[in-house]
Amino acid sequence: MKPTCYFINTARGGCVDQNALVLALQEGLIAGAGIDVTVDEPISPGNPLLKIQNVILTGHAAWYSIASEVEVHYKPMTQVVSALKGEWPLYAVNPEVKKNWMNKWGRKV
Repeated sequence: MKPTCYFINTARGGCVDQNALVLALQEGLIAGAGIDVTVDEPISPGNPLLKIQNVILTGHAAWYSIASEVEVHYKPMTQVVSALKGEWPLYAVNPEVKKNWMNKWGRKV
């Protein structure tokens, strides 16, 4: 990277060698960093990234926007309503329990 570049990470903390990033920032090898995720979540108080002036850290919330309102609020509520109606929730993560769940809670037709 050029010394004028900024490193941005909104994916996963393990995608970058954090020690190498700290060194690059401290030695001016890059201009700065915007980091939404760190290797340790939550970030530890002693993490050197917290002391570097040209680093912006967000609390693993860079994904949040007005457009994400549907994902954060509307979709989960639709799943609760479906379950209360006796329907198998669309986003259920344990499909292996579907038969037992439907036998106990499912809508009787």
